Amino acid sequence: MKVAKIFAGMSALALAASMTAMTVSAEEAVSGSFYPATYDATYVYSGADIAAIAGDAIVDPDANALKDKKAQLVGYTNTETGTVDTYNLGFNIQVGHVTNAKLTIEVTSSANNIYDGNGGVGSGYMYTVQTSWNQDSPKDDEKGWKKFEYEDDGSQKMAWGACDINNMSTGPSKYNGEWAQITLTDTNVSALTFTVHVDCSESTWEYHPYEETDENGNIYQVFSMTAGTVLPNNVDASQTQEADTGKWAVVSSDEINKQIPGGKTSGKEDSKSDSSSSTTDSNSSTTSSNSSSTSSTTSTTSKSGSSTTSKASTTGGSTSTSASTAASDNTENAASGAAAGVGLAIAALAGAAIVVSRKK
Repeated sequence: MKVAKIFAGMSALALAASMTAMTVSAEEAVSGSFYPATYDATYVYSGADIAAIAGDAIVDPDANALKDKKAQLVGYTNTETGTVDTYNLGFNIQVGHVTNAKLTIEVTSSANNIYDGNGGVGSGYMYTVQTSWNQDSPKDDEKGWKKFEYEDDGSQKMAWGACDINNMSTGPSKYNGEWAQITLTDTNVSALTFTVHVDCSESTWEYHPYEETDENGNIYQVFSMTAGTVLPNNVDASQTQEADTGKWAVVSSDEINKQIPGGKTSGKEDSKSDSSSSTTDSNSSTTSSNSSSTSSTTSTTSKSGSSTTSKASTTGGSTSTSASTAASDNTENAASGAAAGVGLAIAALAGAAIVVSRKK
């Protein structure tokens, strides 16, 4: 009765607008399309686990010596002293069903063996030396120092996309990734701890509706490190947790889908989660325009999150491989999404880590 009275007092134009809004709100979200949703998580990776993957250091290697290694620990001989005194530890990193995430990878060392240009220190950030796989990250349009590399005249070597992984944007396409590394003074990788912060406050997600019959697929892939076996670990990574190298850090579909208008969830979210999601929804609505384009790139992004670009990739630590095919693969659920990333991760294994050169 109250509804009827409200409608009776409305103009024809206002009534039409209200009915349109009601119809839109009742529509279901479209699987494979991208919608704003916020998320924030921190993952902690053990240096001992990465040491086991990298194995013993290879000194002054050629590309063939490294092609099958999932993580690389490479030593370099100082031509002035004839001794090996710097090492690069590198591997692939990758986001999953999310766009425009902000990544920070901070490394701490109990042995103070993180090289800072002069000697060993206790903390630093992993860094990139080239453009991202999809070549549409905002940092790809900026030249940065290829850390600890110098020209013959003593000036710093610069390259497109070289930067510290400190609040680094992954760009407007899913499954974007890149070669990352850190320089050490010795081979004690076990002394390291890798803390990865994934900020998705300005992100969109490739929507996957909740499926009652799919016990293992109701997840979104968020982040993976190294080019090991890419499989979802099916753990809700909504809080800081120990992470497993070579596997995807994931979040439950409920966490993301409850923020998407018309998103299908299991209906099992608790009242606390429901109340907090209303704030998240209002925040995420302001980010939709951000997810449709990068700040100054030459890339264009489709609805599925794929990208094309006219910029040629810069040579560097990893073999640069076009990711547009993998990025445009519309996955029907999170579990099948692993296939979109695994081939690319294997293809982009580094041919050689970046050589540390001496400043003259």
